[in-house]
Amino acid sequence: MTERELVTEGIRKAGSQKALAKIFGVAQPAISAWGRTRPIPRHVKPRLEDYVKSTPATVAAAGETVTRDEPGAGSPSVHELVRLLHPDRASRRLARLPRRARRRYEERVLEIVTRVKRELEEFQAILEAEHRLRQTQRKRRRWRDEP
Repeated sequence: MTERELVTEGIRKAGSQKALAKIFGVAQPAISAWGRTRPIPRHVKPRLEDYVKSTPATVAAAGETVTRDEPGAGSPSVHELVRLLHPDRASRRLARLPRRARRRYEERVLEIVTRVKRELEEFQAILEAEHRLRQTQRKRRRWRDEP
């Protein structure tokens, strides 16, 4: 794979030159020049190769990284959600759209992720409250049943 192909694949996976630049902490024009007028810097090339080879199943749409060590990270429902929201899934179709439409799509994904996160946090709080209530009820029953 040539350097330009590597950069092109990285751009496709990230969704845009700007997104790839943000991931690697460089300016967007640097991404544009890599493999075209300038070589990929030595300290970046191995990271870019790893990024291109990595599977997208562990990257969340909001930019948060979900590691396989986190609780629930390996569950099929989490992987399905990530698969649906990851921009690589629709990149071919998105690539044909104007930049403004792609930006709107990304904003919509972020809105959905924010809403899902909020709803899951609320549901977790409800589950925790129910658990505490059951524990309290058990303690009260034991206290009443003691002679």
